[in-house]
Order: sequence, then structure tokens, then C-alpha cells
Amino acid sequence: MANKTFDTDNWRSFLIGFFAGYDAGVAEENYKYGMILNFTKNNIYVRCVLNVENNKISKLEFGREGKIESQRSWLKGVFVNDKRLPIEFLQTSFDGEEGKRYEAVWNSDNKADVLKFLQVPCNYGWQETTYRLGKDYYYKVDASYKLNELTVKETVPILSVTELEVDNAGKSLMAKFSVRVCDSFINDFRRHSETIIIAPWKN
Repeated sequence: MANKTFDTDNWRSFLIGFFAGYDAGVAEENYKYGMILNFTKNNIYVRCVLNVENNKISKLEFGREGKIESQRSWLKGVFVNDKRLPIEFLQTSFDGEEGKRYEAVWNSDNKADVLKFLQVPCNYGWQETTYRLGKDYYYKVDASYKLNELTVKETVPILSVTELEVDNAGKSLMAKFSVRVCDSFINDFRRHSETIIIAPWKN
């Protein structure tokens, strides 16, 4: 069964064993500080960055590759250390998520949290509603998904490359201001939205 807990002693073997149940493609890449694992199937990827010993996850994320219904991908789901809800949607980028909030050392509690996180790309899927003004000014995405009995919705502002480089406090202020302006009634006639549903791997 794809969701079984494997009797392994590190994240690398645990994840490879887990994803074997979904017939996902796997690619391994060694780099200076450890290893990057990429699992792909049906235009969905799961990417994991491990330390050299394979006993700590530095970063774990999922998202979609390419375009679906001509809509590009703005989002990725990122693992966070939260027992209640170990998922946070962020704007797509490789950099930016660093530190203990995004890490998971190898132990039974963290395995349970990682398995919960993986339910979204593997068994549940998710929905993205992208908002834009005019032809091509995209400014936010609403992400929604179900996890067990919980339905979750997050709003992710779309920032420019320059805005993404600003410190977190400044970035948050700019994002809130931009979304508030774009959502205001003065832009009602210019606002458009597109919704796509990303099917999980089990399908």
C-alpha cells in the first residue's frame, strides 16, 4: 500500500520506498551540502533537500510543472513544522525557505507529519484560483485543499522578482497593500479569475 510506513533508518530510503507505491519517477542529485530528491508524475513534482547524512530534511515542497489549461504555476506547497497543519503555500521559487521552521530531523513524530504533508499531492490534490487585472497583471492566488476532515484555503500574493528579494517584514506589507488595492471595487471591471483543479497522483 502506497501510504505504508517503511522500516528504514533515514529520509532518503523512507521517501524512495514511499513513492515507489505511486510509480513516480525519481531523480537524485548530490550537491555540496547533501542531496536533492525529485519525484515526478502527471505534471506534479515533490522535491526534497536532505543533508549529507540523510537524517534531516532541509526543505520539502510540491507543486505542478508546466501549464494546465494554459495557466502557469505560481504556487508551491511547503512543509512546515506544525503538528496541526504542516503545509504552507508560497509563491514559486527555489530559495527563501530556510531554518528550523522548514526542517525535519529523522524521528517517528516527524515521519507522521511528513506523511500528512504528502497526502495533498499524492491522495487529495488541490485547487488554484488565480486573479489578474487586465490581460496579464497577476496579483494573487487562492489555494484550497482538503486534509483528512479539514478544508483549508490560503491566499498567496504574487510578487515581482524585485519584491521577492525584500526582507520578510517589507515583503508582507507590500503584498497586503497590493492585494487590497487590486481587490478594491475600483478594479471590479478589470478583474478576472481562473480556477484549475490539480488531481492527485492516486488518479
